[in-house]
Amino acid sequence: MIEACAAYKKKCCVYVIADGSGVPLYVGASESKDGLDGRYHGGTAAAGDAAMHCSGNFVHVAESDLGRCFDIEKALIYAECRAVSRGAKPPLFNRHGRIIPLSSFQVESLVHEGESPAFRHRAVPCRP
Repeated sequence: MIEACAAYKKKCCVYVIADGSGVPLYVGASESKDGLDGRYHGGTAAAGDAAMHCSGNFVHVAESDLGRCFDIEKALIYAECRAVSRGAKPPLFNRHGRIIPLSSFQVESLVHEGESPAFRHRAVPCRP
């Protein structure tokens, strides 16, 4: 997490803390001037709990435009929670946005480049 905080210190971003299998434990966002570093060190304790949940966890971070990060975060949480009906578990450490969508953003419109968490809703195409 320290490396991710340093790399996204002054950047707006969406991040996912995933277990050793890549399954999302926590979906978060930062739109502050301090980026991920400000969110992790000064944000909610849930992000820290998710990072420490099991050894071998991963932190996936994607830069995004100011004004879109929180909408993407909320849409990803809701999409992951909808996947529960197919036998998946929702992100363990997210508490809000599990039942009612808190964003009108459509995750189907996202394209992520690089390594990606093992999203269970599978709506986010990934380009290595």
